[in-house]
Amino acid sequence: MTSSFNIIGVMSGTSVDGLDLCYVSFNKDFLSNYKIICSETIDYPSILKTNLINAINLDDTKLKELDFKLGEFIGFS
Repeated sequence: MTSSFNIIGVMSGTSVDGLDLCYVSFNKDFLSNYKIICSETIDYPSILKTNLINAINLDDTKLKELDFKLGEFIGFS
């Protein structure tokens, strides 16, 4: 039985700099004991970044299109 488990975290924060990825190993008995195995930020393409910054101005249809494009970026990065 292993005493650790691994998690991949994916986050896009309010800085709109890109997609943050982190691969972490946690100790099952002491969750505060962890090791970051790898982390990376993948920059957004300029058009996606611009659209995210201006998302507050989009109508429902355009916002749904942006949501789909962001999901594609996350899924294929």
